[in-house]
Amino acid sequence: MVHISDVSIMNNQALPPALALVAVAAITHLWYRSRRTPPLPPGPSSHWFFGNALEASTPATYSAKFAGHKHLKRSRVLVLIKNDREVAITIARAPAFYHKITEYTDQHGPFITIRLLQRYAFVISDPQLVTELFEKRAANYSDKEENEMVKLTGWSTDLVFFQYGPQFRRYRAILNRATNNRAAQDYIPLQQHEVKKLIKRIAEDPERFLDHIRLLAASIAIRIAYGYQVKSFEDPFVTTAERHMQGFGDCTQPWNWMVNVFTPLRYLPDWLPIAPFQRRVKEVKDIILAHREKPFAYVQEQIAAGTAERSFVAKLLQPEDGSFIDDEMKEEIKSIAGTFYGGGADTTVSIIQSFFLAMVLYPEAQAKSQKEIDSYLLKQAEAGKPRTILDPGDRPSLPYTSALVRELQRWHPIAPVIFHRSGPHDDNNVIYEGKTYRIPARSLVMCNIWKMTHDPAVYENPDRFVPERYLVENPPPDPENYTFGFGRRACPGIHIAQQSMWISLSNILANFTVTKSKGENGEDITPEELYDGGFIMTRNSVPLPPGPKGHWLLGNALEIAKAAVWYHKITEYTDQYGPLVKIRLAHQLMFVVSDPELITELFEKRSANYSDRDENEMTRLYVIGTKPSISISFADHYHTTGRTGWDHEIVLSQYGPQLKRYRTMLNRAINNRAAQDYIPSQQSEVRKLMKRLVENPERFLDHIRLMTASTVIRTAYGYKIKSFEDPFIKAAEEHIKGFDDCVQPWKWAVNVVTPLRYLPDWLLIAPFQRRVKEIKGAMKTHREKPFAYVQEQITAGTAEESFTAKLLQPEDGSEVDESVKEEIKLVAGAFYAAGSDTSSSIIQSFFLAMTLYPEVQARAQKEIDLYLRQQAEAGTAQTMLGPEDQSNLPYTSAVMHELHRWHPVAPVFPHRSGPHDDNNVVSRGKVYRIPARTTVLANVWKIMHNPAVYEQPDRFMPERYLVANPPPDPENYTFGFGRRICPGLHIAQQLIWISISNLLANFTITKSKDTNGSEITPEELYSNTAIM
Repeated sequence: MVHISDVSIMNNQALPPALALVAVAAITHLWYRSRRTPPLPPGPSSHWFFGNALEASTPATYSAKFAGHKHLKRSRVLVLIKNDREVAITIARAPAFYHKITEYTDQHGPFITIRLLQRYAFVISDPQLVTELFEKRAANYSDKEENEMVKLTGWSTDLVFFQYGPQFRRYRAILNRATNNRAAQDYIPLQQHEVKKLIKRIAEDPERFLDHIRLLAASIAIRIAYGYQVKSFEDPFVTTAERHMQGFGDCTQPWNWMVNVFTPLRYLPDWLPIAPFQRRVKEVKDIILAHREKPFAYVQEQIAAGTAERSFVAKLLQPEDGSFIDDEMKEEIKSIAGTFYGGGADTTVSIIQSFFLAMVLYPEAQAKSQKEIDSYLLKQAEAGKPRTILDPGDRPSLPYTSALVRELQRWHPIAPVIFHRSGPHDDNNVIYEGKTYRIPARSLVMCNIWKMTHDPAVYENPDRFVPERYLVENPPPDPENYTFGFGRRACPGIHIAQQSMWISLSNILANFTVTKSKGENGEDITPEELYDGGFIMTRNSVPLPPGPKGHWLLGNALEIAKAAVWYHKITEYTDQYGPLVKIRLAHQLMFVVSDPELITELFEKRSANYSDRDENEMTRLYVIGTKPSISISFADHYHTTGRTGWDHEIVLSQYGPQLKRYRTMLNRAINNRAAQDYIPSQQSEVRKLMKRLVENPERFLDHIRLMTASTVIRTAYGYKIKSFEDPFIKAAEEHIKGFDDCVQPWKWAVNVVTPLRYLPDWLLIAPFQRRVKEIKGAMKTHREKPFAYVQEQITAGTAEESFTAKLLQPEDGSEVDESVKEEIKLVAGAFYAAGSDTSSSIIQSFFLAMTLYPEVQARAQKEIDLYLRQQAEAGTAQTMLGPEDQSNLPYTSAVMHELHRWHPVAPVFPHRSGPHDDNNVVSRGKVYRIPARTTVLANVWKIMHNPAVYEQPDRFMPERYLVANPPPDPENYTFGFGRRICPGLHIAQQLIWISISNLLANFTITKSKDTNGSEITPEELYSNTAIM
């Protein structure tokens, strides 16, 4: 019998010798292994924790500024910019990281080890070793590196990040069938077609040549993938694809997100302030889904209709053998097709941008290539084979131009570093210069293309652009052997990409000459090279505009919030820093534009990128649970006294199909012709205003407010208001007051600390939640009850002419379904805020102006009196002036113009930039960058009070518009810009004219008197909200 105590005693006695034996065995094993395991390659010393990560991620910039002038050479004309204006182009590349690792290579050799935090990475700059590992040992070096953000967003299921295996091989086989060398030739005609469009765009608008290049690349990639013809950057497929690529850039940069360094952060909820990556992940997932699904659905629809153009997706969905494509196969095709844009667009843009830089810096190379092309085309024409566009078949006949394309890929390679990852087991037999080294399993292995293509032992004078180097008897290696990757991870679209490059570059050379711009004294401006961060050269590194210094945390927010009138403060910044100013509100950048030409350039010509709206956390909470909506605004903007005048939906709605649909609906009902239908009702309400003024002049402000409210509600619903006690007005006023609360960015803590949105409404520190509940109730009442009233009137056959009645009763008698009714309801609900505040604002300013400038009032009255007398003498006596009389009353019309300028309804118009940076914003001859998704304010106040344009701008002077060369009409600015211009401007202009002309015809406005009979001169006091 064995007792437990005996066992315990025995184990205790045996424990020390056993432990000693294990320790000796472990030490012996480690010593023996260290003797047998090869060392790691040499490398730089590093920080104990960060390794070389801090050094390797230090930014450095290299830029290229492009500027050109008009240069004629037979039919070859390229005006990159207008005279005396410089356009900067920056070509972003893998970060300065690749220059740092090249520095390490120069110090430690072409095979080195660096450490990024606790992980080793290996840099190879020897072509032979690259071939050995990535080609001959491809089975162990064909995986791809993926960081935590890539995994969270789902990018890891993208072909780019697939690990090598059966699924990867299947995807590559699918791609190869559609993009191999023979199949690629099928796409030459459409590539030529898109290049012709590029040449036409450059000729018509040379300043935007960078945008034209980007559009060319996008058009080719989308058309090859889906057979869809892109016309502009506003195309939804392009905008989604651009956002997709921006998300890709954000997620793949290893230094951008803390979660890539400390992976346990991935478990944090998205509402925590320290987890912005989770919120970005949500955005990117939605973008990825839209980018893959919508174009694919388009191809399926085209196939079903029998109208599908030849494309990658169409070819795979319709196999030549007629075999069935199951859902799993369709998902694979969809996923692969989604990679075309990033794979094709960015690489094409990169090489063409470098081409423009090279042609400016090395005009002799350009001239030599053009001479070769001219000679070739002349010979073709003499042989009876004239050419209108070059294609890849001409390349062997143009050796110098072919060498020029090769040199572009060497001089600034598309991808200066190519990343691979070693397989699941160590490679202990990496031999270099007679020594054996080890690359551990799952290590990052980088091929330093930059060093390989800039090795002076291989390429003489590597920093110079020398196409001739490939035309000697023993030329150096062709850079195209490196440009598109190695082994099993080589770019499968190489043939299509090479075709696009050749067709683009050869035909640009055949049609244009790129030259340097001229300085103020006529001297040439030599551009600099400036390249910066990204894995592919696609984004420009251009400085932000100048601006005031701010608090380290709050930026300029406190200065602006403390100002008596905030738009006066930003005008002060404009006076100090110029017409394009950067300000910072906490962590958010904002840009103020006060130059009319630049406003036209951004909001009109580039409206595709500047038609979004900004929103804060309160406005998001405000619409939670409501149907997506947008609406009109007679003045879609910021401004002074009273309320905002913004309809909330138009502020929150981003530019897209829904906004366009709603604006189309609005245009049908309130365009210039349709607006004339509302003149009788507007005149009727102005008559009531005048009657109230006679009966009780002291309450003139209330009467103005009631008149504008009545007019707007009558226009929207055909409902006649009698007093401010009317329930429709009460609901509308409460709705607008609530919205005014929401849009004030500094009013609510939740706009600064967004996680507060999750607090329950019963907490004392969450008053915003209680306010949101109140506003939602008012919003529902404001929309539902007037709409129900119109429906009842239509049923009874007593509906008055109105916006809602017109849309609910189409002229063609068609049925209006429920979804359209909801849209009409939402749009009609915006009329009150849109029209009431703006019209009220301008009429209030009219009363103030007539009091302060009685000589103006007297002159306008004299003009009106004379006109009415003439009309009476001609037998056409009038009791009410209308818009048709405006042309006969020039001075009174000038009074209305001046009202819009003196105290504009909207001194600031907010827009928001689109999903990609604008790196070509020119102000005062310098080029600046406006980042994606930032607020851009048009400073209308500054424009209208610029003493260089409007003499004595603080004075009310209608005469300024009656001279031979008058200043710009302020009404060009009053109602907004571009695609966000107020659709109800015709109705607003009618009401303002009918009001002020008839008030002048019937009343004289004078200063009030105090108890001693002395006149009281009113002050110009405007509050600090959004509408005057």
